[in-house]
Amino acid sequence: MELRTRPLTDRFGPEVRGVDLANMDCQSFDAIYRLRQRNPLLLLRRQSMTERAQVDFTRSLSDLDLIVRDDMHSPRFAKRTTVFLKPVIFAAPEPSLA
Repeated sequence: MELRTRPLTDRFGPEVRGVDLANMDCQSFDAIYRLRQRNPLLLLRRQSMTERAQVDFTRSLSDLDLIVRDDMHSPRFAKRTTVFLKPVIFAAPEPSLA
């Protein structure tokens, strides 16, 4: 699958699509690294990575702020802890608008 981006807002940064971070090649990593240099945040959805792998990947792009919140549980996944990694946000699939 080819790496694509979709702008979210003027100040936020793009959503990065078409990449599996767990099985990414050097060319895709370089493209994401360049995107991170130009954008304050990147959004990556549907990544099958452990929290440790997410932290390691984000550290490979830049310094990060790690914020772990256990008070933001989803009713669907009551035991899941939310981890925010700046400058990269890993998110679930887009909510359905239907």
